[in-house]
Amino acid sequence: MAKHHHELGKGLASLRDYGVLILASGGIVHNLREIQWQARSTSPSTTARAPPAPCVATPTDEHLEPFFVALGAGSLPARRLELGFAYGSLGMESFVFG
Repeated sequence: MAKHHHELGKGLASLRDYGVLILASGGIVHNLREIQWQARSTSPSTTARAPPAPCVATPTDEHLEPFFVALGAGSLPARRLELGFAYGSLGMESFVFG
């Protein structure tokens, strides 16, 4: 699936030459079954618990597919914007490509 979405992004990449902003949104790390409602927002560097396994952090493919579209439309290297974690399960990050 990732290859298909990456190719889709590559097909959209030429729109950038016309000033089109390509924005993809998805929840890369979240699992609503694992939310700890009593937890406050924290930085990943201060989170004591170990990172979840990929199948737990991203339970279904559609959460991660927009990332590959953005990667295909942009280029490497990417700049990572770390936005922290909330409720022990919602990882907030953004990436800027190109």
